[in-house]
This record gives sequence, structure tokens and C-alpha cells, in this order.
Amino acid sequence: MSEYRKYKELIKIEVYLNQKCSLLKKIQHKYFTPNTNVVYLIRRQQLFWNLKGLFRLYSKLIYLKIYRKYNCCVFPDAIIGKGLHIHHPIGIVIGHCNIGDNFTIMQNCTIGEKNIGEYSRNRTGPKIGNNVTIGVNSCILGAVSITNNVVIGANSVVNKSVNESGIYAGTPIKFLSKYDKG
Repeated sequence: MSEYRKYKELIKIEVYLNQKCSLLKKIQHKYFTPNTNVVYLIRRQQLFWNLKGLFRLYSKLIYLKIYRKYNCCVFPDAIIGKGLHIHHPIGIVIGHCNIGDNFTIMQNCTIGEKNIGEYSRNRTGPKIGNNVTIGVNSCILGAVSITNNVVIGANSVVNKSVNESGIYAGTPIKFLSKYDKG
């Protein structure tokens, strides 16, 4: 599938929320509703990053726009599956990582590598599975992996891998209960 077709499918799912929308509703979702506007900009940034060449310059300009408008940093090389949902797009940092489908993130969260000091070419960021929700003010740092169907509570620090579905919270995280998706 071409990059542009994949981009259009993601916009339909994440920005228009899989609904038939009138032109005015589409404009509202793309440009005036903050949580869908930031997803639109992130997907556009990733489209131009993947097209390479001079398009990467435009991708960096979109990165700056997201940063100035929402104080959000989403690296263009972050791999994010379909179904990205951002409740309040303030203070979110998503660095080099690999995120699965149906990912929900709240405000003031950080996801990225744990490199302190020199820049490393061996970038090992978090790997996050499908159907994961990250609560407010949470951090996922280092080369950790999070399995499918996990909820991370507010103010949590994930510094070790999560291998079982469920609800986790705390600093460092602890298993609280099974996650019943019903």
C-alpha cells in the first residue's frame, strides 16, 4: 500500500472517527478540535517523513507547528499503528518507539529512550502492543516492552517490561488487577 493511501486510511479512522462527515464536520475535526487536529498533524508529519528527500524538511516544519501549538513533541520516526487517540494534546513527548494499534495517551506523558549523554545510533526505545492506554503524567522509558491490553495508571513510571495484560500503576509500576475489556 502506498504511503498516501495508508495516510488517507489513518485520517479516516483517527480524525473522522470512521464516520461519514459533511465537509464542515471534516474541517472542524481537522483544524478546530484539538485532539483530532494534533493527530491529523502527526499523521501528516509522518507521511512527509516517510516520503524522504525534501519532504523531510516539510515534516520538520510540521513538527515545529505541533510543538508551538500544543507543546507536544512527536518524533517523525516513531512507528505508531492505526487507532491513535490523544485526549488532551498538551505536554506529550513520543520519541523513538514502536507503538501498536488502538493506542490512547493522556496529557503530560513521555515515551522514549533512556539515553543520557551522547546520542546513540543503537536506538532502543519502548515497544508497546495493541489496545494500550497511558494515564496522565506517566513515563515509559528505556528498552521496555508492553504487551497487549494494558492500562497504565496516572503518575506511573514504566522502567521494566510488562508481560501480562492488566492494569498497572505506581512508581515503579506494579500490577493492580486484570483488565476486563467488557
